[in-house]
Amino acid sequence: MSKLSSQDVIERGDYLETGFDPSTLTVVYLRAILQYHDVSFPSNAVKGQLIKLFQENIVPNARRYKRVHRNNAAMPSDGSDIVDVSSSGLEVCGEHHARYPAHEEFSRLQL
Repeated sequence: MSKLSSQDVIERGDYLETGFDPSTLTVVYLRAILQYHDVSFPSNAVKGQLIKLFQENIVPNARRYKRVHRNNAAMPSDGSDIVDVSSSGLEVCGEHHARYPAHEEFSRLQL
């Protein structure tokens, strides 16, 4: 079995189950979950600190997060969330937005 990415762990949502033991998660997964749920933590936080933050912030809200997670998973995409960024500009839902030219942003990133 291949190793799961942080996004896979979040999408599966196992960490939202009652009685889940956050110590079974790696530091990478803990950081990803906390970031996903907008929980701030110091960049030098060790696993024990991340577990404590998980217990203080994720566990009490797990039921609500689980409901949102379930609703998002059940919602089919109609394609409106797909953004096409081409060299001629930004295209959202089939509409061209020249005032947000992608090539200018790309040029700035290459400096």
